[in-house]
Parts: sequence; C-alpha cells; structure tokens
Amino acid sequence: MDKKVYLFGNDPRYKYVKSILKEKGFVILDDLKTKPDLIIFPISGVHKDGFLDEVMIDDSFFSKYQDIIFVSGTNTPYLKEKQEKYNFKLIILNELNEFSGINSIATAEGVLSLILKNKTRILPQLTIMVLGYGRSGHAIVDLLTRTGARIIIVARREISRVEAYTMSKDVTSFDEFTDYLDKTDIIVNTVPSLVITKDVLNKCNKDVYIIDIATKPGGVDYDECKKLGINAYLAPGLPGIYAPYSSAYSLVNALIKELGM
Repeated sequence: MDKKVYLFGNDPRYKYVKSILKEKGFVILDDLKTKPDLIIFPISGVHKDGFLDEVMIDDSFFSKYQDIIFVSGTNTPYLKEKQEKYNFKLIILNELNEFSGINSIATAEGVLSLILKNKTRILPQLTIMVLGYGRSGHAIVDLLTRTGARIIIVARREISRVEAYTMSKDVTSFDEFTDYLDKTDIIVNTVPSLVITKDVLNKCNKDVYIIDIATKPGGVDYDECKKLGINAYLAPGLPGIYAPYSSAYSLVNALIKELGM
C-alpha cells in the first residue's frame, strides 16, 4: 500500500493509530520533509492561523498540500473556508458512522468515569441532566439510565424528544430546561455552542457539577462559573483518554473504508 501519512498533535489515540496504520501497510512520516499522501489533523480540527507541531497551518500550507488528502475529526469553519478556496479532499471522521459510533460509546464511558470520581452520593440518589440528544447525548443517556440515577434529557427537536421518552420520563426542551436546574446535581453538555449561560448558571444549585464535552471553547460560561464557585470541567476528547485503542482502531477502519482500500 505504502501510502505516506503524517499525523499532527499528541492525541493519545494517535500512538495506536500509527501502529495500526503500519500494520496495514502505511508509511508513517516523522516530519514533513517528505510529501505525504494523507495528513491527519487533531480530532478537534484546525482553527484559524494556528500552529500544529510548530507548523503554521495557513494559506501557504494548504497551497503547498492542496493535492493530497486531509483528515480531521471535526470540520471547523476555518477548514471549510480553506477547502472551498483550495478544493482539497477532506475526510471528516465524525461524519463516518463506524468512527462516531465507537467514539460516542467511549465518550459515555468517560462521562460516567468523571461522575464516579466527583459525586458525593450514590448514583441512584443523583439527578443528571444531559443537554443535547444527538449521537453522543444518546450514548450518554443510554449508559447513565442503567445506573439508577434520575436522567433529565434536554433535546432541541420535537422528534428527538419523542424518541427520548423511551429512555426517560423526564424530557424537556431548551426553552424550558431551566425549570429543572435547582434540583439537578450534574449537568452534561454535548452542545457545541453557548447554552449554559450566565442566566442559566444563576438558576443552578450551588453544588452542581458540570461536564462539558463540546469542542473548545465549549458550551459553558466559564467566567461566570468561577464567579459563582461552580465546578465546571471542559472535557473534549474523552475517547482518547478512556478508550484510546478502541477509538484508534475504529478511526483506521473508517478511514480505510472511506479511502476505498
């Protein structure tokens, strides 16, 4: 196969990705002195004019490598802009079912691990709110409902709320979820936009613990959290911490299928 691959970043998954790719016949480059066939960006994507491994990811970079294939976990606005300008092939891992499915399970396990480390009561005595009922939200709810905790599901779309009733009797919309905050012990946010605002935080109980798995900068007003003394933790990339091998294996399999190999 001998396709040359360069990976940016120090994600724990990438140690295993490199090993699995080598087993499948890919050549892993240590630097960009040799032109690669594929460049794999961090799972969190690439943001405007930023450095990755001391390489400036700007117009000159994309112009130089516009004829190769780029891989990213997330399609950021910056990547979209550069793809439109240079018309390179871009594979988004979170859009591939094989990768995103395993990733969601690993994320849910990571969320449960954080809850176990930070709770002060047994799980059946906790009320946990999950914001967002997409793939990650669904996996998190599926795991947490088995713990005996009371789960409140907040979903934007009506069809998602209808589905969510099969998992919990407590389902609400983003217009009404603040009614539940004073009795919520833990909030898990999956929404990649600011949803836990200053007003929302001021309606929370003072001992609430917030886990924010959204891509940086997350969906929480962290400055207000500091003022109120609320414990909020930005935790993107949980699969790389709690299940790096499984996540890496699904990444490589999904990538090879997408490349038609």
